[in-house]
Amino acid sequence: MKRTTISDIARAAGVSETSVSLVLTGRPNRISFAIQEKIKETAKALSYVPNSFARGLATKKSNTIGLIVPDIENWYFASLSKSISFEAEKEGYMVLLLNSNDSHDLSVKQINTLLERNVDGLILVVPNGSYHQKNMKELKSVLSSLSIPYVLSDRDFPDFKANKVYYDNIEGGYLATKLLLQSKHKKIACITGPSDTFSSIQRLVGYKKALEEFHIPFNDSLVEEGDYRLQSGFASAVKLLKKDFDSLFCFNDMMAFGAILALKNHDISVPDDVSVVGYDDNIMSSLSGSELATINQDPSRLAKETVSLLLDALSNPSQTEEEIKLKPSLVERNSVKKI
Repeated sequence: MKRTTISDIARAAGVSETSVSLVLTGRPNRISFAIQEKIKETAKALSYVPNSFARGLATKKSNTIGLIVPDIENWYFASLSKSISFEAEKEGYMVLLLNSNDSHDLSVKQINTLLERNVDGLILVVPNGSYHQKNMKELKSVLSSLSIPYVLSDRDFPDFKANKVYYDNIEGGYLATKLLLQSKHKKIACITGPSDTFSSIQRLVGYKKALEEFHIPFNDSLVEEGDYRLQSGFASAVKLLKKDFDSLFCFNDMMAFGAILALKNHDISVPDDVSVVGYDDNIMSSLSGSELATINQDPSRLAKETVSLLLDALSNPSQTEEEIKLKPSLVERNSVKKI
């Protein structure tokens, strides 16, 4: 079936193609109300479907936002992506979602791909691979050269001025560790994220802050490095079994699930033998056999603040960059035993 064009509408309505284009794109014009209505009725009768790509070329606006997340299989980023799409679509924007797999090189390539697709703005969750010194310098250079507004969401780049929205990871690490300390645990092991990433560094600072407040010496041998994936939680917990600990703080829920599985495989009961706290408040945290105490950083709130900040930047590109730090909250469940 032949697609209806502006020329078809102009012929059927007895007006110029310019008049049709002005009316159907909503651009300012001096066309009478009666003629405008005639054009719209003719377009409807001919089942006209606007060519959004062509319109984007003409107006230099595509009404699309690029979104790059590090791991779409991770519940948190899946939920964040869904919420960002919901918030953007309410404002008339479509979201193009790409998964970087936490790769620096792929993330840089994807930024260029989205620019080629003429996106109006960009939301980026910095991949863990970009926190290496050389990669960090390159990504900062790429972002600084962008001609479109962008927002860094969930993960921050320290000492880099940009629009940012993220949760306070120090506070989250502190709250998680404090829960275990208040429950009278004293040998608190932890499974971190990659050691050079912003969120992991900050959560470890919070962990140490709580230990210091309760006069518990920091014990480096009780710290294992993970990668935020379930398998690394399992492997790290197996290593910790050689150590003396009574509780475990995992820097995300996925690693906590892996750690709990490893403990159960070695006949260690949660929370009777070892208490466990996670981070993110994954939907599975309240559904598992041992409901997981965790830190909630609401992805829907993060999405709303992120999209709002990007839309502000789109409407006023010259405005000063803004940094928004959100407060996480503690969710107490039965994976922690009070001694």
